[in-house]
Amino acid sequence: MDTEKGRIKTLLERENEIWYLPVANIDQQVLVFSVEENLESYLTSRFLVETESNGVDMTVVLTKTDVVHKKIN
Repeated sequence: MDTEKGRIKTLLERENEIWYLPVANIDQQVLVFSVEENLESYLTSRFLVETESNGVDMTVVLTKTDVVHKKIN
């Protein structure tokens, strides 16, 4: 992108694409899920499969694990 004029100079070929987000050519995706709520297994699986099948590195972050731990004990 030409930062002085705000114009696109070159369009590159897509290396990968994520269907549920309007993004392409990403190197890494961070998936953040709260385990306090009922984790939707179908949606979670779709995110993981789509990311993996496109060869994108992913990091999965599970939040609120301390709250679940308190409920179990």
